[in-house]
Amino acid sequence: EGNFYPGDTNGQAALKTAFDAKTLDSYTIEFPAAMGAQVAFPDKLVIDIAGDGSIQMNIQELATAVQYNLPVGARVVDNRDQMHKRGWTFFTITGDINGKQISGRGRLPFVYATHRDFYPRLQVSIGSDIKVIDNGRQAGVFNLNNTLLTCTAGQFFKGLPRPWMGLHTIDIIRRDAAEKHLPFETKRLPDGSLAEVTILSGGLRLTYIIDMQNDLVTRIDLFSDDARIGQLDFSYLQDIDSASDFDAAALPAAAGQAGDEPGILWLFQLVQLEQLK
Repeated sequence: EGNFYPGDTNGQAALKTAFDAKTLDSYTIEFPAAMGAQVAFPDKLVIDIAGDGSIQMNIQELATAVQYNLPVGARVVDNRDQMHKRGWTFFTITGDINGKQISGRGRLPFVYATHRDFYPRLQVSIGSDIKVIDNGRQAGVFNLNNTLLTCTAGQFFKGLPRPWMGLHTIDIIRRDAAEKHLPFETKRLPDGSLAEVTILSGGLRLTYIIDMQNDLVTRIDLFSDDARIGQLDFSYLQDIDSASDFDAAALPAAAGQAGDEPGILWLFQLVQLEQLK
């Protein structure tokens, strides 16, 4: 976002001048700055490339364009991938913790408009004896003896992306940490496309790798003190036509003891498997 180009009026590809408003403040200046460039260069074609967030913050400037009779036209380019155009997708979780295999699957709505019909759900298996289930109606943790801890539906999406809420993943994760008064640290990785959020709880540490372009968690590394003890890898399906049954299972019928809402702490409890047995 935030690029505008005064180009030749004959429509040739070559551009005479290029400005990058990112160095100023792309969300608040690029559209009005492009109009200013048009006034300054009335014989040039000025092209403003604005993303969805930027244009929503500057759409009122169309009134200025009308006032000064500026030649404003718009073309909408939808360059989203298949799963974002669909508005929801399935995802898988693989990895290990303390030598125990982790496998999981779930469904993730990207926008509020799809979250009712394609509500979030999650099922994670830790080894062969522990399951975490959040099926949109109820949530809980149980082992082979059906000893349950029940929680409010959606509780086990704390610490995971929840894009239908309208917040970026990096902000969701940090808010979940703040909710439980956990310290966290954020940094952008060298290539600029990934960010890292580290959250501490006692001697345990979760390090998130977040894809900033797609706004999703790709990996969570787990540490005890300075020793790496596990990793969770997330994969999101573009093509769902060939996907197997991703329906999250129902919780066992046995009544469970309702516990405190763990929030993001449930991920730390995966590290401490004895707490779940």
